[in-house]
Formats: sequence, C-alpha cells, structure tokens
Amino acid sequence: MQIKINSVEDLGAVVRATRKDSDVRLDDLAGVARLSKQFVNDVELGKPGVGIGKVLQILAELGVDLYVDVPESVCAQVPHARQLIARTAQRRTARRQGLASALPDASKLVSTDSNEGGHP
Repeated sequence: MQIKINSVEDLGAVVRATRKDSDVRLDDLAGVARLSKQFVNDVELGKPGVGIGKVLQILAELGVDLYVDVPESVCAQVPHARQLIARTAQRRTARRQGLASALPDASKLVSTDSNEGGHP
C-alpha cells in the first residue's frame, strides 16, 4: 500500500507504525541500523534535522521501500544525473587523494622545538 508523505512527521509516523507492527523495539532497531536510540526516536517524532541517509538506513532495516512519484520526463533524466553525481564524487575523491599525497611525510618533518640543539 502506498502512503503519501507530505512532511518529516508523516515519514516518522510510517517508521513508528512499521516498527510497532513488526514487534521491534526502538533500541533493537537502533542497534541493527547502527544508529543511536535517540536518533531513531527523533525520526519517529518527525524532527526536521534528521539526515536522509540515516533515515534510509532505518527504512531498509524495516523492509520499507521509498519511492518518489515524478513525471516520465524526469525518469528519463535520472540515469544522466546519476552519472554526473558519480563523476563529481570521483573528482572529489581524487582531489582529496591528491591533497593527501601533496602533504609532507610526517617522519621527514624537521622539528622546530626550541630545546633542540642543546639549548635549555
């Protein structure tokens, strides 16, 4: 059955109802989703600051699939958008790795400690 989600509160209600229907305790769900009990509680209460990635983890643990209803013209553009996102992520990773390799090796750094060289 599909339920329209209009707010974070609506999504929280679905999470709570699904958890209760599955006879899963809040702390057990938090444990299997590797999230804090407080975070799962915040999701169920519909707090607006919860991260979508973690909410998706909770939904996956409860066996709930999340769909969005979009026009067909958007569906045709999604594969291209996914490719752009993947390329952007690859560039970010490459930049981070490039920056890390440009940093000096800590073992080769010269100490500037004022006690070096026999000075008290």
